[in-house]
Amino acid sequence: KVGIGTTAPAFNLSVGGQNVIGWHNSANASSRSWGWMNDASTWGDYKLVRSDGQDTTLDTTVLTFDNSSNVTFAGKVAIGGATLGANDQFHATGRCILAANNW
Repeated sequence: KVGIGTTAPAFNLSVGGQNVIGWHNSANASSRSWGWMNDASTWGDYKLVRSDGQDTTLDTTVLTFDNSSNVTFAGKVAIGGATLGANDQFHATGRCILAANNW
């Protein structure tokens, strides 16, 4: 087991301290920093976040898993190479089944 920021790793790779694993590339003005974080807004959540500029401030949430395994996307979703129209929030190309079930 390997620990970063911890002397007692619980997993094969454990990161202690801040709840963020991040990447940053400042080579281009359009570059963004990205990171995964847990327990960011509430206990048990897990988020994919990015910077809104060429910096290391992870201030824009892209994807959130809450502590009940519900998922929230920020922005638009395209599946199967679909091209999103100006008013689309979701667009799929090919066979796609969407269903809502009340169990």
